[in-house]
Amino acid sequence: MTVSDRPQASGLAAGFLSGVESISVVLAILLVLMGTPLAAADTAIVATYRDGNVGVSEFESWKSYRQDAHTSRDDVAGAKEQIEDLVILKILVDRFDALDLGQSSTHRARLDLQKWEMAEKLLRNQVVQASRPSDTEIKAAFDADPKRHSRPRQWQLENIYKRWPDTPTEATRENLRQHMHELRRRILEGEEFGALARLESDSQTRLRGGRLGLASLDELQPEVARVVEELEAGSLSPVIETPDGLTLLRCTQILEAKNPSFEEARDQISKGLRRRKFKKAWEALDRRLIGEFKPTHRPEKINAAAPETTVVATLRINATTEEITVAEYGVFLGRERIRQEAHTLDRERHLEFLRDRILLEAHAHEATRRKLDVDQRYSERLAWKQLELKARMALDEMATPLIKTPTDEEIKALYTRRIDDLAQEEKLQLRALKMPIRRDLPRELYEQLANLYERLAEGEINLEEAALELEPHATVVDLGWKSPDEIWLLGRNADAAIKPLKPGQVTVPVQEGQTLWIFHLVTRRNPRTPTLSEARPRLEASLVAARRLQAEETIRRTILAEQKIEVMP
Repeated sequence: MTVSDRPQASGLAAGFLSGVESISVVLAILLVLMGTPLAAADTAIVATYRDGNVGVSEFESWKSYRQDAHTSRDDVAGAKEQIEDLVILKILVDRFDALDLGQSSTHRARLDLQKWEMAEKLLRNQVVQASRPSDTEIKAAFDADPKRHSRPRQWQLENIYKRWPDTPTEATRENLRQHMHELRRRILEGEEFGALARLESDSQTRLRGGRLGLASLDELQPEVARVVEELEAGSLSPVIETPDGLTLLRCTQILEAKNPSFEEARDQISKGLRRRKFKKAWEALDRRLIGEFKPTHRPEKINAAAPETTVVATLRINATTEEITVAEYGVFLGRERIRQEAHTLDRERHLEFLRDRILLEAHAHEATRRKLDVDQRYSERLAWKQLELKARMALDEMATPLIKTPTDEEIKALYTRRIDDLAQEEKLQLRALKMPIRRDLPRELYEQLANLYERLAEGEINLEEAALELEPHATVVDLGWKSPDEIWLLGRNADAAIKPLKPGQVTVPVQEGQTLWIFHLVTRRNPRTPTLSEARPRLEASLVAARRLQAEETIRRTILAEQKIEVMP
C-alpha cells in the first residue's frame, strides 16, 4: 500500500493507537516477567499529553537507557526535554503500527538484524571471557621463550620533515636542503623545536609539536636508523636525506634494551593468548553452527532484475527451513556499508556476505540457546532500541511525502556553488602483501619474500600465490581506493615506493614499523571535475537529504504542538 492509498486523517497524530501505547505494553510485559511491579510504580505520573501519559517506571527506564546510550542530547537535556523526546518516540511508534509498517519485509529485516546484532555481542562477550588464559598458560608461554618478550633499545624522537616537491629539480632540492640547514641552525641557537615543527613540518606529527614517539632501530628506514643509533639524549641529528624528503630528528630520551620480568610481560602475553584462544573458539563455533543450520547459497539468483522475493539463501532452524530473500539480503548489505547494489558484487563476495548473514542469525540463536538474552537490563535495552528503530522507520515514511523533488534549476545552482568541492582528486586502487617483522621468524623467510618479489614483478605469480608460499606469516589485504594524502599516511617508505608505480606494477618490499609490505597498484584514476550529468545523482541526494532533515524537524515540532505535554510538578 502506498502513502496515497492510506486513509487520510486530520493532524499527524490521526490514526495513532489510543489507550495504552505499545511502549508501555512492551515494557510492562518485560518488567512483569522480570518480577518488577510496573503497575504499582506507574500509578505515579510524570507527564501527560493529549494521547496518553508518561509513568514513573517508564520514564526511569527511558532515562537509564539514554544514559547507557550516551546520546549527545542527554549531555544538556533536562527532564522536560527527555520527556518530549519520549513522547515523540511513543507517537512515532504508534504511527508505525497504525500504518502496518511491520508488514514490510524490509522493515522486519531491519528489526531482526538489530536484534541479532545485540544477541551476537552477548555471545561474543561470553566467548571472550571463556578465552581468558589461566596463570599456568601465561607462565608457560613466558618460560617457553623469555627473549621473545624482550624490548630493544628505543629512542624517544621528535621530527621536522619536509617533503620533496612533486616534480623536483636539483635547484629546488638544494633550496630545500639549505632551508633545513637553516632550521637546524636556529634550533641549535635556542629556538624551540616544537614551535618550528608546528610551523614548518610536512608530517602529521606537526599537530603534536613534532613528537614522533618511541622507535627502535628496526622500525626505521636504514638511512635514518644509522643516524639515530649515534644520537644521545638531548642531541640533534644532522639533516637526513631520504628518497621522499628531508628530516631533522631530536632525541629527548633513550630507553635501554630490557628483558622484562614475568610480571612486566604478563599483560602482553595474556592479550596474545586470549586473541588466539578466542579466534580458535569462534572459528570452531562457526563450523559447528554451519553444520547444524545446513545453509544453502544461491548467489546466481542475485541480479538487477531479480524480484525482492527471490530466495538467495536458506538455513534450517528447529527443523524449519528459513529463506533469505533479495530484499532481506539487501538490508544486510546496507548494514555492512556496501555502497554498490547487490548485483554488482562478484560471486565470491556474495558467498562471503551470505555466509556472514547466516552466521549472524545462527549466533543469535546460539545466544538464546545459552540463555544469554534473559538479563533484565539487556531486555529493556533491546526493547528501547527496537522502539527507536520503529520510530525511525515511521519518521522516514511520514517525511517522504513532504520532500519535494529537486528541480533542474536547483541542481544546476548547487553544482555551480560546489564545483570546487566536487572535483575528484587522483585515486589509486591498491592491494598489498603484508608480513610481520619478528625476531623469532627465520632469516630465510625474508630472503624468500625478496625472491617472491622478483617473481611478482615479472608477473609469474600474483599476491595470493605469494602469500600461500609464505603461509601462515603473510596475508593479502585489499586497501581499496586511496588518495595521495591517504597513501602518505601509510608511511613515508610506502608513499615513496607507491608514487612511481604504473598500473599492474608492484613495489619492492617496503618496511613500515614492524611490517613488510609489497604494494600492487591495480589502477589509477586521474584527477578531474565531474560534469553536471555525472554529479547530478550526488547533488540531488544532497538536496533531498537536507529537505528530509527539514521535514523530520517539522514533524517533531508538529507532534509537540498537537500533544500539549504537561510535566507534573
